[in-house]
Amino acid sequence: RMARAAEEARVQTEELTSRLQRMEEQCREADSLARVAEADRQSVVFRLQQAAQEVDLAKTTAEAAGIEARQLQEILVKAKECDGQPPDLSQVSLQLRDARDFQTWSNESR
Repeated sequence: RMARAAEEARVQTEELTSRLQRMEEQCREADSLARVAEADRQSVVFRLQQAAQEVDLAKTTAEAAGIEARQLQEILVKAKECDGQPPDLSQVSLQLRDARDFQTWSNESR
């Protein structure tokens, strides 16, 4: 009777040991998957940050281009107002320089 109880205990111990080993393996697999998922998450976050920076750059470039276009339009209007007189090139030069300075400043401020 004691031998039978000992045998049952041994069998149960082997079963429990086997289950424990399977659970430990599953835990290792879950840890591995969690590491992969975290690496993927970090990669996505990095790409999103890069995309946001590119959007900011595009906005700033568009703003600078808009300012430059408005200034060029003003120059054209002034040129038409001259009625054949040559435009004041010193003003044209100053306006273009101001536009370049703004663009340089906005690029450096990021």
